[in-house]
Amino acid sequence: ESFSLEELGEINLNLLKKGVFMTGPVIVEGEWGKGYQKVMIPMSQEIEFIEHASYSCDKLMQIEDGFFLRNGEEDFNEIGVRTLLEMVAQDLEVELAEKYYCIILNVYGGKLYDIYVPIKK
Repeated sequence: ESFSLEELGEINLNLLKKGVFMTGPVIVEGEWGKGYQKVMIPMSQEIEFIEHASYSCDKLMQIEDGFFLRNGEEDFNEIGVRTLLEMVAQDLEVELAEKYYCIILNVYGGKLYDIYVPIKK
């Protein structure tokens, strides 16, 4: 199930009400043409979720080698980003994975969006 970036604000507000705050950038995982599928939020402490919750807590996140593109706009052109990164990958004779990560960085006066695509192994 896909979700929007606006929903992240509601998630963050609910965490703050519980005394948990983010300690780094929000990372969302998506698949090309399907939208965002998973949100990852670095937090100040490990938390326990109720059984059968749609949330989980991972102690470590590790991402494979890949390419990234920095974007200053929230509404980035998914097809344009994918095409550009595929051209680079083709020149280097590697293949890109179907999933990608959007790393949302809070900066003075706004946000930056780093689009990261792993290389298929």
